[in-house]
This record gives sequence, structure tokens and C-alpha cells, in this order.
Amino acid sequence: MLTVLIADDEYFIRQRLKKIIDWEELKLEFIGEAENGNEVIDKISNTQVDILMLDIKMPIKSGIQVAEYIMTNNINTKIIILTGYNDFDYAQKAVKFKVEDYLLKPINKETLNEALLSCKNTILKSIEKQQKIYDYNNYQKRTHLYNTILDFNNIHSLYKKYPDIKNYDSLLFIGVFCPEDHDNYISSFINHLSKHFNELNKKTVLAQSFKENESVSIIQLIIKSKSAIKINYINQLITNYITDSVNVFISIGDFIPINENWTRNYNLVWNLLYQRYFIDDNIILSKNSLSLNKNKPKSIAIRKKLLLCLNSKNSRDLTKLINDIFINIRKNASKDYLILSLTEIFVTLQINFPDQINSKRCINSFVQELISEDYSLQHLQDIVVAYTNQCMDYVNHEKPSNTSLVNRVIKYIQKTYADPTLSVAEISDFFELTPTYLGSIFKKIAGQSILQYITELRMEQAKKLLNTNKYNVTEISQMVGYSDVFYFSKKFKKIHGCSPKHYSS
Repeated sequence: MLTVLIADDEYFIRQRLKKIIDWEELKLEFIGEAENGNEVIDKISNTQVDILMLDIKMPIKSGIQVAEYIMTNNINTKIIILTGYNDFDYAQKAVKFKVEDYLLKPINKETLNEALLSCKNTILKSIEKQQKIYDYNNYQKRTHLYNTILDFNNIHSLYKKYPDIKNYDSLLFIGVFCPEDHDNYISSFINHLSKHFNELNKKTVLAQSFKENESVSIIQLIIKSKSAIKINYINQLITNYITDSVNVFISIGDFIPINENWTRNYNLVWNLLYQRYFIDDNIILSKNSLSLNKNKPKSIAIRKKLLLCLNSKNSRDLTKLINDIFINIRKNASKDYLILSLTEIFVTLQINFPDQINSKRCINSFVQELISEDYSLQHLQDIVVAYTNQCMDYVNHEKPSNTSLVNRVIKYIQKTYADPTLSVAEISDFFELTPTYLGSIFKKIAGQSILQYITELRMEQAKKLLNTNKYNVTEISQMVGYSDVFYFSKKFKKIHGCSPKHYSS
């Protein structure tokens, strides 16, 4: 709510003004009153005042002097002058000091509320414009930083565009896996880090985040001086923050000089996050805290066994086979072995059951998305069981169950896809089911995860909106459920092969 300060040297006028303003209807908040110019200056210097109702004739400092002070000091307060003097000279001075409105006493209720509404709308339009400028500039900066991460740009081109970064000497990447309320968690986490860093020294750290999928973001810390911040201090900050968090995993890269190549360190925190499948707590993952399995995974011969179980309709042997596969995955504790095992399973299913496993989909991409979104080997095992049972149902010439439920879920998503808070957990709560159960049923019937379906639906809607040429990319991003236009653009390009900007041009 926007705030209002009433300044008049007459007590009863101040009380009357407070009484005739439609505070609730206008959604304005009264934050105080003043009876002389010095009191006004003191209040606006220490409190955010959006609208100042200001009497021209006041003791110590006049309303015109206060208005001049506000303009000279670039204070972001809109002024409505109140006066009993219909004097052209006063009006001229009011215009000079960018007064928003000029009301003659006695002021009636309708005139006052119209003036406040007009002033409020001017402020909101200004805020919206400033937000769009900020969003655009932030989008441009994130794009330059991300292109430097991917080694498309070098550090010197970044310096040229953003000279202030020359004042920073080090870099650190932090990977965050958080499947629920991801955007809010990342925002809160960055605020937590920034708050503590700024207590050490103002602008010690520049923090930026890059969302990679619905569950993973990589946070980049550009550090003014490596000697000012120790890695143990960062570890302690993170440990304190994630103690009570569920299913949140955080990885930390190495401190590197800012003029070194960023790509290797960025990939390091990505790969460390995959180790969440092989640990029991949401602990900090760092290169030094884990002995990663660097051995190349051996080929695994499961194709024949899998087909034998499916074609013989032997559900008991099928369950045992899948269980044995996941026991070996856990023993190997290797991301590569995990990918190899899942790829082998889904390639087998796709080749032999193309009607049940979408033959147009790239299995490698599908598997990568699968393990990027999840965090538990048991969940992945449930997904594999759901897909293999779907294929066994086909062998048995049985229609998959729960089709009606999935159709209702799809209709719900189609109605709510534009809500940026839409998540698997929210959908599960609506249908009063657990996320794991609903997710496995949806995959079994729809052939893709709930998140994949939401993403595809949003991207198709984005294409339709782009084809109308009525909206800009930021507006479309918000209309299809993405509050982060940078992430929306990156996702759109990944799916459609070009950025939204180039698609519509």
C-alpha cells in the first residue's frame, strides 16, 4: 500500500482530512501528520512517504520550501498542495517544484479522493515503468554473464559492458536443487547470503542466479576480494540455512580468479548435485567432501532379461530385475552409471513398445530431464516400474488404469498453467494424492512427467501468443506462468530451437 503524510498547521483540518479520505477503497496507508515544515522534512527523511498532502502556509518552513527541499534532494515523494490562497504566484512555484496537484481550501471529499487516486495511479505507472527498465537491464546483464559462463563471451567483453565488475577479483558457483517452491527458495537463499556478506562490507559480493530447470538453479557469487570471505564462512552460512529444509541439496565449487574460464567450475557444481542420489542427508556437497567415482561405467546387459520378463508377463521377476538394477546403481554411486542404466531400460522399452513409449522423443534427453528433476533413487525406481508395467499391460492387452484421473489432472493443468506457483505438490494436494503416486500414474498414462507436460503446454501457448504480435516477451513470459523471463527465454530456445524474440521476428 502507498503511504500518505498529512501536513497542515491546523489540527482540526488534519483531523478532517483523515476522516474524509477513503483509505480502504483507495488502498492508501496513513503514516502520520506534521504541523510545520521542519517536522515534514524530518519525517520524509526517515520514512518512505509516497504521497504528501502539504499546506503552503506553515510555520518554520513553508510548504513551498518543503517542496523545494524534496525536489533538490531527489526524494521520491509526490506532493498535493493544500491552500486557502488562490494565488497565481503560488501555483507557478508549485509547478516549478513538480507538485502533483493544487487544491483550494475548503476541500470537499470527492475532489480530495479524486486527487489522491490520480496521484496514486501516477506513482503506480512510474513504479511499473521502473520495474520494466530494471527487469530489462537485469535480463541483459544475466544474458552477458551466462554467455561468459558458456564461454561464448570472454571476460574482457564483460568488462567492456559492465566496468564495475573490474573491481571484483574472484568467483564462486553454488548449485541448488530444490523441487518445491523453487523460485521463492532461491530468492530467499540469495537474500540470506547477501545480508551476511553486506554486514562484512558493502557490495563485497554480487549475487546472480541462473535457473536450469524447475528444480535446479546455479548461483554465481562475484567476490570483491577473496581474502575478505573464507570458504568455511560460506559453508557455515549455508549449513545454518538448510538445516530444516527438506529435499534441498547444495553444492559448492572452487574459488577461482574472475579472469579464468568459468565453464569448468559451473559444470562442477552441476555434476556434484547429481550425488544427491547417493547420500542420505541434504548436506553440502563439495569437491573435497566427496570421492566421486571417476571410473567409466561398464556396459550392462539387461535388455534380454527385461524383454523376457515383459513378454512372459512375469511381474515378480520384473520387479526383482528392476530392484537388482537399482541396487547396482546405488553400489556404483555414479551419475554416469545411473544414466547408462536408465537409458538402457528406456531404449529397450522404446524399441519394443513404441506405442507406449513416445518414439519421437530422444531417450538421452528424457533420461537427463528425469534425473535432473528428481532426488531419490526410490522415486526413479517407481517411475521405471510404472513404465514397465504400462508395457506389460500392453502385452496383456489391458487398458492402462487411472486414465480418468490423468484426464482430470490434464484439465486442471490446462486451467491453471498460467499460475507461476503451479507445482506437482500443489496439484497433488488438490487431488488429495501423494506427489510420488500421482507422478508415477501420470507418467504411466501420459508418457511424460507432470512437469514436462506443464512445460510443453506453456511453450505451445507462448508460441500462440508470439504469433499474435500483441505482447512483448516479458508479458508473454508472465502470461504462461514464468516470473523469470530469462529462464522462460532459455527454456523456449531449448524446446523450439530459437529465442522468443527471434521466433516472433
